[in-house]
Amino acid sequence: MTDTSSLLATLAFALLAAGLSGAIAARLGQSVILGYIVAGVAVGPHTPGFVADGDVVRRSGDSASPAPGA
Repeated sequence: MTDTSSLLATLAFALLAAGLSGAIAARLGQSVILGYIVAGVAVGPHTPGFVADGDVVRRSGDSASPAPGA
């Protein structure tokens, strides 16, 4: 898988996990933020399961242009 498609797959999975866990938390009467936190823990690098390609994400962040005025 190329760097771009790997990055897009990682971002898509993270956003999907955040959306689903946020919706579940809201359905259970909890804050959506709690769902986002649960998704972050579930997708994070220190838990078993889906592990994102950290090098690709890090390289894409390093190559991003700085914000205007920074």
